[in-house]
Amino acid sequence: MRTPGGPPSVVGATAVALWSAGWPVLASRPPRFTTLITTRPPASAAETAEWWRHEDYGIACPSAGRFDLVEVPAEVGEHMTTTGWPAPVLTLTHDTWPVAGSALWWFLVTPGSPQIQDLPRDSGIRLIRDGRWIPLPPTRSADDHTVRWAPCSGPAVPSQRDTTHPAADPDPVVVPRLPAARELPHSLAVQWTALKTWQRLRSAAFARSFRLTASPSTGDDR
Repeated sequence: MRTPGGPPSVVGATAVALWSAGWPVLASRPPRFTTLITTRPPASAAETAEWWRHEDYGIACPSAGRFDLVEVPAEVGEHMTTTGWPAPVLTLTHDTWPVAGSALWWFLVTPGSPQIQDLPRDSGIRLIRDGRWIPLPPTRSADDHTVRWAPCSGPAVPSQRDTTHPAADPDPVVVPRLPAARELPHSLAVQWTALKTWQRLRSAAFARSFRLTASPSTGDDR
Protein backbone atom coordinates (compact mmCIF):
# COMPACT_ATOMS: atom_id res chain seq x y z
CA MET A 1 0.00 0.00 0.00
CA ARG A 2 1.37 3.40 -0.97
CA THR A 3 1.06 6.55 1.11
CA PRO A 4 -2.25 8.29 0.27
CA GLY A 5 -1.66 11.52 -1.60
CA GLY A 6 1.98 10.66 -2.25
CA PRO A 7 3.83 11.27 -5.51
CA PRO A 8 3.27 8.85 -8.39
CA SER A 9 5.49 5.77 -8.51
CA VAL A 10 7.42 4.66 -11.57
CA VAL A 11 4.69 2.09 -12.23
CA GLY A 12 2.00 4.73 -11.81
CA ALA A 13 3.73 7.14 -14.18
CA THR A 14 4.09 4.33 -16.69
CA ALA A 15 0.41 3.43 -16.40
CA VAL A 16 -0.53 7.05 -17.15
CA ALA A 17 1.87 7.10 -20.11
CA LEU A 18 0.34 3.93 -21.50
CA TRP A 19 -3.20 5.25 -21.08
CA SER A 20 -2.15 8.43 -22.92
CA ALA A 21 -0.70 6.30 -25.74
CA GLY A 22 -3.99 4.49 -26.31
CA TRP A 23 -3.54 1.37 -24.17
CA PRO A 24 -6.70 0.34 -22.21
CA VAL A 25 -4.72 -0.36 -19.07
CA LEU A 26 -6.01 -2.59 -16.30
CA ALA A 27 -4.66 -3.04 -12.77
CA SER A 28 -3.42 -6.50 -11.75
CA ARG A 29 -3.09 -7.62 -8.16
CA PRO A 30 0.38 -7.89 -6.57
CA PRO A 31 2.54 -9.73 -5.80
CA ARG A 32 1.96 -12.40 -8.50
CA PHE A 33 -0.09 -10.22 -10.90
CA THR A 34 -2.23 -13.16 -12.02
CA THR A 35 -5.65 -11.58 -11.31
CA LEU A 36 -7.23 -8.27 -12.25
CA ILE A 37 -8.56 -5.72 -9.79
CA THR A 38 -11.26 -4.78 -12.29
CA THR A 39 -12.02 -5.42 -15.96
CA ARG A 40 -12.92 -1.76 -16.54
CA PRO A 41 -10.08 0.45 -17.79
CA PRO A 42 -9.80 3.92 -16.22
CA ALA A 43 -11.66 6.64 -18.09
CA SER A 44 -8.96 9.31 -17.97
CA ALA A 45 -5.30 9.96 -17.27
CA ALA A 46 -6.31 11.49 -13.93
CA GLU A 47 -8.22 8.35 -12.93
CA THR A 48 -5.29 6.20 -14.00
CA ALA A 49 -2.93 8.22 -11.81
CA GLU A 50 -5.36 7.93 -8.90
CA TRP A 51 -5.55 4.14 -9.13
CA TRP A 52 -1.78 3.65 -9.06
CA ARG A 53 -1.17 6.39 -6.50
CA HIS A 54 -2.62 4.17 -3.76
CA GLU A 55 -1.02 0.83 -4.73
CA ASP A 56 1.75 -0.43 -7.00
CA TYR A 57 -0.56 -2.61 -9.02
CA GLY A 58 0.73 -4.42 -12.06
CA ILE A 59 -0.20 -3.09 -15.49
CA ALA A 60 -2.20 -5.28 -17.85
CA CYS A 61 -3.98 -4.84 -21.17
CA PRO A 62 -6.94 -6.79 -22.62
CA SER A 63 -6.19 -8.13 -26.10
CA ALA A 64 -9.65 -9.26 -27.26
CA GLY A 65 -10.63 -7.48 -30.46
CA ARG A 66 -7.51 -5.31 -30.35
CA PHE A 67 -4.63 -7.61 -31.23
CA ASP A 68 -3.37 -11.18 -31.27
CA LEU A 69 0.18 -12.19 -30.42
CA VAL A 70 2.75 -14.14 -32.40
CA GLU A 71 5.17 -15.70 -29.91
CA VAL A 72 8.67 -16.53 -31.13
CA PRO A 73 12.02 -17.53 -29.57
CA ALA A 74 14.27 -14.60 -28.75
CA GLU A 75 16.81 -15.35 -31.49
CA VAL A 76 14.08 -15.40 -34.13
CA GLY A 77 12.63 -12.12 -32.84
CA GLU A 78 16.01 -10.41 -32.86
CA HIS A 79 16.65 -11.39 -36.49
CA MET A 80 13.15 -10.37 -37.58
CA THR A 81 13.64 -6.82 -36.29
CA THR A 82 17.19 -5.99 -37.39
CA THR A 83 15.82 -3.28 -39.70
CA GLY A 84 13.12 -2.06 -37.31
CA TRP A 85 9.48 -2.95 -36.80
CA PRO A 86 6.29 -0.89 -37.23
CA ALA A 87 4.39 -2.01 -34.13
CA PRO A 88 4.93 -2.80 -30.43
CA VAL A 89 6.94 -5.90 -29.53
CA LEU A 90 7.32 -7.30 -26.00
CA THR A 91 10.21 -9.37 -24.68
CA LEU A 92 9.82 -11.81 -21.80
CA THR A 93 13.11 -12.33 -20.00
CA HIS A 94 14.36 -14.47 -17.14
CA ASP A 95 16.83 -12.34 -15.17
CA THR A 96 18.09 -14.99 -12.76
CA TRP A 97 20.38 -17.98 -13.16
CA PRO A 98 20.12 -20.70 -14.50
CA VAL A 99 17.70 -19.43 -17.15
CA ALA A 100 18.93 -15.85 -17.49
CA GLY A 101 18.41 -14.21 -20.85
CA SER A 102 15.67 -13.21 -23.23
CA ALA A 103 13.37 -16.17 -23.66
CA LEU A 104 10.39 -15.09 -25.78
CA TRP A 105 9.21 -12.22 -27.98
CA TRP A 106 5.56 -11.25 -28.45
CA PHE A 107 4.65 -9.47 -31.70
CA LEU A 108 1.33 -7.61 -31.72
CA VAL A 109 -0.56 -8.53 -34.90
CA THR A 110 -4.02 -8.17 -36.43
CA PRO A 111 -6.68 -10.11 -34.51
CA GLY A 112 -8.79 -12.94 -35.89
CA SER A 113 -6.47 -14.76 -38.32
CA PRO A 114 -5.79 -18.52 -38.10
CA GLN A 115 -2.47 -20.13 -37.31
CA ILE A 116 -0.59 -21.24 -40.41
CA GLN A 117 -0.76 -24.95 -41.23
CA ASP A 118 1.94 -27.47 -40.31
CA LEU A 119 3.90 -25.13 -38.05
CA PRO A 120 6.82 -27.21 -36.67
CA ARG A 121 6.42 -27.78 -32.94
CA ASP A 122 10.12 -27.36 -32.31
CA SER A 123 10.12 -23.92 -33.93
CA GLY A 124 8.82 -22.29 -30.74
CA ILE A 125 6.46 -20.16 -32.87
CA ARG A 126 2.80 -19.99 -31.93
CA LEU A 127 -0.22 -17.76 -32.39
CA ILE A 128 -1.89 -16.55 -29.19
CA ARG A 129 -5.46 -15.47 -29.95
CA ASP A 130 -7.55 -16.42 -26.93
CA GLY A 131 -8.47 -12.86 -25.97
CA ARG A 132 -6.37 -12.97 -22.81
CA TRP A 133 -5.07 -9.94 -21.00
CA ILE A 134 -1.31 -9.54 -21.06
CA PRO A 135 1.17 -7.90 -18.67
CA LEU A 136 2.78 -4.65 -19.81
CA PRO A 137 6.17 -3.32 -18.69
CA PRO A 138 7.38 -3.04 -16.00
CA THR A 139 5.05 -5.78 -14.65
CA ARG A 140 6.39 -9.32 -14.26
CA SER A 141 4.51 -12.17 -15.91
CA ALA A 142 2.86 -15.00 -13.98
CA ASP A 143 5.79 -17.33 -14.78
CA ASP A 144 8.26 -14.75 -13.44
CA HIS A 145 9.49 -13.26 -16.70
CA THR A 146 10.40 -9.59 -16.73
CA VAL A 147 8.33 -7.93 -19.46
CA ARG A 148 10.05 -5.18 -21.48
CA TRP A 149 9.57 -3.32 -24.73
CA ALA A 150 11.85 -4.45 -27.53
CA PRO A 151 13.98 -1.58 -28.90
CA CYS A 152 12.11 -1.84 -32.22
CA SER A 153 8.63 -1.28 -30.75
CA GLY A 154 7.20 1.12 -33.29
CA PRO A 155 6.39 4.83 -32.85
CA ALA A 156 6.76 6.07 -29.28
CA VAL A 157 4.99 8.94 -27.56
CA PRO A 158 5.93 10.81 -24.37
CA SER A 159 3.35 10.87 -21.61
CA GLN A 160 1.59 13.94 -20.35
CA ARG A 161 3.13 15.27 -17.15
CA ASP A 162 1.22 14.59 -13.97
CA THR A 163 0.65 18.15 -12.76
CA THR A 164 -1.62 17.10 -9.90
CA HIS A 165 1.26 16.55 -7.51
CA PRO A 166 4.24 18.84 -6.83
CA ALA A 167 6.64 15.89 -6.51
CA ALA A 168 5.79 14.45 -9.91
CA ASP A 169 8.77 13.35 -12.01
CA PRO A 170 9.42 16.15 -14.55
CA ASP A 171 10.80 13.65 -17.10
CA PRO A 172 8.08 12.12 -19.29
CA VAL A 173 7.82 8.35 -19.62
CA VAL A 174 8.12 7.30 -23.25
CA VAL A 175 6.11 4.26 -24.39
CA PRO A 176 5.03 2.88 -27.77
CA ARG A 177 1.65 3.90 -29.13
CA LEU A 178 -1.00 1.16 -29.43
CA PRO A 179 -1.99 1.13 -33.11
CA ALA A 180 -5.55 0.47 -34.21
CA ALA A 181 -6.12 -3.18 -35.14
CA ARG A 182 -6.14 -2.36 -38.86
CA GLU A 183 -2.71 -0.69 -38.55
CA LEU A 184 -0.98 -3.73 -37.03
CA PRO A 185 1.17 -6.11 -39.10
CA HIS A 186 -0.98 -8.91 -40.51
CA SER A 187 -0.90 -12.06 -38.40
CA LEU A 188 -0.31 -14.48 -41.29
CA ALA A 189 2.53 -12.38 -42.70
CA VAL A 190 4.28 -12.23 -39.33
CA GLN A 191 3.87 -15.97 -38.79
CA TRP A 192 5.39 -16.70 -42.21
CA THR A 193 8.25 -14.28 -41.57
CA ALA A 194 8.93 -15.95 -38.22
CA LEU A 195 8.88 -19.42 -39.79
CA LYS A 196 11.24 -18.46 -42.62
CA THR A 197 13.58 -16.78 -40.12
CA TRP A 198 13.60 -19.90 -37.93
CA GLN A 199 14.29 -22.13 -40.94
CA ARG A 200 17.16 -19.89 -42.05
CA LEU A 201 18.71 -19.88 -38.58
CA ARG A 202 18.37 -23.65 -38.26
CA SER A 203 19.99 -24.18 -41.66
CA ALA A 204 22.87 -21.89 -40.73
CA ALA A 205 23.38 -23.72 -37.43
CA PHE A 206 23.35 -27.08 -39.24
CA ALA A 207 25.89 -25.84 -41.79
CA ARG A 208 28.22 -24.63 -39.03
CA SER A 209 27.93 -27.95 -37.25
CA PHE A 210 28.63 -29.84 -40.48
CA ARG A 211 31.74 -27.76 -41.24
CA LEU A 212 33.11 -28.40 -37.75
CA THR A 213 32.47 -32.15 -38.05
CA ALA A 214 33.92 -32.40 -41.55
CA SER A 215 37.05 -30.27 -40.94
CA PRO A 216 40.29 -32.31 -41.26
CA SER A 217 42.29 -33.13 -38.19
CA THR A 218 45.34 -30.94 -37.58
CA GLY A 219 47.13 -33.63 -35.66
CA ASP A 220 49.67 -36.16 -37.01
CA ASP A 221 47.97 -39.18 -38.61
CA ARG A 222 50.34 -41.70 -37.12
